Amino acid sequence: MFYVRLIPAVARCDKAASRRRSRLWFVGAGIVQGKTRAFSTPGDGGKDSPGVTRGDEGAGGDVSLAEDLFEGVSFPRRDKETFQRVLGTYCGREPRRRNHIDFIYAALRKMPQFGVEREVSVYNRLLEVFPKEVFVPRNFIQRMFNHFPRQQECAVQVLEQMEAYGVLPSVETKVLLMEIFGNKSHPVRKYQRILYWFPRFTHANPFPLPRPLPADPVELAGIVLQRALGCPSAQVTVYQRPQEFVDENGQKIHVPHLVGDEREAGP
Repeated sequence: MFYVRLIPAVARCDKAASRRRSRLWFVGAGIVQGKTRAFSTPGDGGKDSPGVTRGDEGAGGDVSLAEDLFEGVSFPRRDKETFQRVLGTYCGREPRRRNHIDFIYAALRKMPQFGVEREVSVYNRLLEVFPKEVFVPRNFIQRMFNHFPRQQECAVQVLEQMEAYGVLPSVETKVLLMEIFGNKSHPVRKYQRILYWFPRFTHANPFPLPRPLPADPVELAGIVLQRALGCPSAQVTVYQRPQEFVDENGQKIHVPHLVGDEREAGP
């Protein structure tokens, strides 16, 4: 009778231990009912990493707080130095990089206003906002299930904006991405694709546009005519008739008669 009762008890203990092990397996992989939760992975030593606040970010008025850092700068002072100073202010205020995703998205939206959308050094400085060595996967399960997807997507958006403005990433960009997300991450692969295709298509256009584009509509029309003719050495002759108009201040402006103005429409 003793052996008959002991065997089911041992079986129940083994089944409970197996359930606990399988639950710990999936919790370590970050998959618990499809939600992102605060957890520890093998290699954390049983504690969360000190460099970042894990879990849901961007709730409440965090976006408005990130916007206020840039909106507080007056327009005459909006330049590269001021933009980098705002980044340094955030890093000094948030040593744990709380809500860093919302801040990076806000910085990407404000870059054209500061005139730094074509500066590779500013993009590298923006990538330094990410905590280092926190989002690197530590096992094959984390690599397989897209470890920290919001952070990886944010870094890909930074690279896509660089691609949209024709900015070629530097070696420092790759080093930062490796330190933040690891070797097999989506941002690193995006970097490799940009570095592969950009040199091949940089000079593919036989009629490159000037940067920045001129604001004068006559010059823009000359560029359009040059591309329509298909001749890079084409000359544009402008004939202007005399006219008068009233500006916003109520003053009359007289435009003289222009017999002919030959200008090169090239960049």
